[in-house]
Amino acid sequence: MRVIEVDGRSWRSIVDVYDGLVRALGGSESYGRSINALMELIVWDQSEPVAPYLIRVTGVRTQSAEIRSEVDFIQRALLEDRSACRAQNGYDIEAHFEIV
Repeated sequence: MRVIEVDGRSWRSIVDVYDGLVRALGGSESYGRSINALMELIVWDQSEPVAPYLIRVTGVRTQSAEIRSEVDFIQRALLEDRSACRAQNGYDIEAHFEIV
């Protein structure tokens, strides 16, 4: 499984969270900086199943409550969107999200 390490220690705003994740995932500047844009990049822009990978986010445990909450929300949203993808398309996008 491919591991994508993302260090969130420098994040100071919600925009920083999405900017850091989109960049780490190789998303272009055209992607928005929101939960919908991130799920589009990870789940819905995939025309076929991709190799499994893990997005490992570090350095957020000491961040503000707002940033910790958003990262937790992203983790839940990914699980929900993966489930919706399986139901809609018949396959899973094996992208996992870990907060350490």
